[in-house]
Amino acid sequence: MIYISTFEDLEFTPGVRKKIYSQSRWFAHYTGENTHIILTKNRATFWQVLTAGKDILFSEKLFDVNGIFEKSRYYRKLLGVLPRLTADSSLRFKVAYTRTVVYDKHLLNLLTALKKEGFKIVLEIPTPAFVKEYINSFPKGWYKLFNFLLYHKKIYRLADLIVSIGEMSPVLKGLEDKVLVIGNGIDLNEIPVIDPPKFEKELHLIGVANVAYWHGYDRVIKGLWEYYRKTPGKKVYFHIVGDGPELPRLRKLTKKLELEEYVVFHGPKHGEELDKMFEKMHVGIGALGNHRKKLLTTSELKIREYCARGIPFVSASYDPDFPEDFPFLLRIPSDESPVDIQKVISFYEELKKTHPDYPLLMRKYAEEHLSWEIKMKPLVERIMEMR
Repeated sequence: MIYISTFEDLEFTPGVRKKIYSQSRWFAHYTGENTHIILTKNRATFWQVLTAGKDILFSEKLFDVNGIFEKSRYYRKLLGVLPRLTADSSLRFKVAYTRTVVYDKHLLNLLTALKKEGFKIVLEIPTPAFVKEYINSFPKGWYKLFNFLLYHKKIYRLADLIVSIGEMSPVLKGLEDKVLVIGNGIDLNEIPVIDPPKFEKELHLIGVANVAYWHGYDRVIKGLWEYYRKTPGKKVYFHIVGDGPELPRLRKLTKKLELEEYVVFHGPKHGEELDKMFEKMHVGIGALGNHRKKLLTTSELKIREYCARGIPFVSASYDPDFPEDFPFLLRIPSDESPVDIQKVISFYEELKKTHPDYPLLMRKYAEEHLSWEIKMKPLVERIMEMR
């Protein structure tokens, strides 16, 4: 099997990187064959071969991807090296799994060539509301939208299966017979569970993301302003971890509201450094602004990680993997209202009383419902039917 990620995937969040390797690992596990991955990192595209045990048997740089012009030719360059990839004798399971966030004539040509080589085509749509993201990202997004309108019907016709993450994407209307909807998963082996942190006079909130407008972190900052205008019973801190285009606006808002003491911008954190930060956190913040891109149902990687770590969390979107009575999730309105910080405090205080061992309970739920092993099984079953 060949797993083709986009040129953008590994330039952004570690969560996407983990997802790609975890999916590839479970493809190898269930099919009994190693997965060939095409991915981009450090401005270059690599060909790697991954085992079910997540060992990288082989890694070779295929070509550089520097600047906007080079990225626009990504699929064209892949087409140029395709004969080398398909000629590999270990590639017996002829399925090409492609994460699809950019539609253009070069992707169409690449998929057409794979079809001629006898490959079945599986397309993954990581974000169901991606067209809304195009519209809200002028001018680059509008260029993507133009190409999508030109080529998506031809590309979808080539697909043997389309995987929509979280919910059925609106663009797939009429293609339901070839669509499978699954939720995102996590690799539990890479996520340690925390012990409940000390909780007396302070409450620490954490949001980890490549921060964009739809994360809605401004709602937390405005909520803190409302909270501190009154007589606060506890000190509440909001820790923002990561880079992203929204950070300048959030910093400006924090300064304007004079909340520099309570809103902390940590920048990117990974590995043990991030694990140590999580050990001090009481509540995780999920995406609170998905309504801004007309997305009401979600399948966030980050809140799954919070759950696996044993950190209760706040979300403003419906997620089918978390039932309405899930006690470790505080649902708030999907609108522009500031987060009610006192309600977050009360949520955590009540949770400590009713579920003092909440980290272990959350971890158990993640093991039973959120692992990639569970999420990938129906997908692989559909793929195996296509052989």
